[in-house]
Amino acid sequence: MKRARGPANTSDVAASATWAASSLRGSTARLETPPLPTRFWIALALVVAFTAWCAYLITVVSHERAEVEARVGWMVEAQSLRGALDPPRAPSRLELVRQLATLDGELAAHAAPPLELREILREAVTALERSTAAKLDPGERAAIAGALDRFVNAARVETRDVSRRLGQRWTSLYLVALAAIIFGVIVLALLVLADRRRHRAERLSEALERSLVDVERARANATRAYAAKSQFLASMSHELRTPLNGVLGSAHLLLAGELDEELRAHASTIVECGEQLLERIQNILDFAELTRAGANITMRAFDLEEQILGATAALFDLAARKGLRASIALAPELPARVYGDPGRLHQLLVATIDNAIKFTRAGSVELHVRPAGEARVRFEVIDTGIGLDPDRLSALLEPFAREDTTAMGSIGGAGLGLAICQRIIEVLGGELGAESRPGHGTKFWFVLPLPRDTKSESASASTRQPASQPTR
Repeated sequence: MKRARGPANTSDVAASATWAASSLRGSTARLETPPLPTRFWIALALVVAFTAWCAYLITVVSHERAEVEARVGWMVEAQSLRGALDPPRAPSRLELVRQLATLDGELAAHAAPPLELREILREAVTALERSTAAKLDPGERAAIAGALDRFVNAARVETRDVSRRLGQRWTSLYLVALAAIIFGVIVLALLVLADRRRHRAERLSEALERSLVDVERARANATRAYAAKSQFLASMSHELRTPLNGVLGSAHLLLAGELDEELRAHASTIVECGEQLLERIQNILDFAELTRAGANITMRAFDLEEQILGATAALFDLAARKGLRASIALAPELPARVYGDPGRLHQLLVATIDNAIKFTRAGSVELHVRPAGEARVRFEVIDTGIGLDPDRLSALLEPFAREDTTAMGSIGGAGLGLAICQRIIEVLGGELGAESRPGHGTKFWFVLPLPRDTKSESASASTRQPASQPTR
């Protein structure tokens, strides 16, 4: 069986509540969200970058659209001049030179003058200036018509190239606009989600703060209630013990006098029941003191074997009167003198052995003591009693818990002995456990830190008793 733990005392309740409060504060701190301005400025910078890129694309598109329109206009003028060269509408040499010069001036005034088109126009003007005749001869008209055809073809090629670039720019602009829209939607969604998360965190923080207040209030109430209960138990134990001692004293006086057998039997019953009641009241008082102020520990060096024999002598006499075999087995390697609290060890041995005798109808009760590691001693109380269900073993260490005594008849007890042992062992830094099966007895064990007293051990080694106590 694993180590069983007793109920929480006042300090346990306070510690649990403090831990819960710390956890709640930590949860509240973890719910704090990063500051919104950082995300806002990042989103704003990205939006400005997208806007600048879109503005650049719009400017480029507008420029290239103007380029396309200008080239289309030049093509129309060149085609108009080409059509006017056919007789009888052919213009005079001077008129044609003037029209070509006007078209060249338009090309030159353009932001990015097309050099190839201007070169074609210069060739046509140069051909016209070679002659001074007013009218054009057929050869000159053919040369001018060819130059204008080359001009139109070159302008058409440039227009096609610019139009293709314009289409690419429009596609880029559409894609950037679409990306900006998608990005804007994502940013908006993130901002909305962040705002909802912040509101949810605020609401949860408020709920946690309220829970923290409730925990603090519950801790204070539990502390007060536990202290009041312990004080009540201690006060009532003192109040009950005083008149009970008077009853026991009177009963002992009756037994010391001359009584007939019937009255002596009644007086003996009063003494026996009174002593049992006094023992239970003392257990309640011990438990109240342990839960209210903790166990008082008095550490000193003592003879381990002497303390064990002194604690078990009266109990083994009781076992012998009940018809039980009682024995002690002390391991040879046990130290003669140890450092610890002999009073608390005596209390632990009495409580566990008395419990074993109480629930054993026939058979034996044994105490085994052996080392359990460095500076630790293991005590085992083994009986052949009724045994227990393994699922109920941990419950026996709870206050006021009692074994199922159906098979043993009516067995009294407040159910505090093992709970008190659990508290004392915890204070001493030890362990308590049990192993049992119904009908096969029970083994209660506890381990205590009892370091060897090296200073005085050598002086008592020569007078040490035998390692095994004979069966009584």
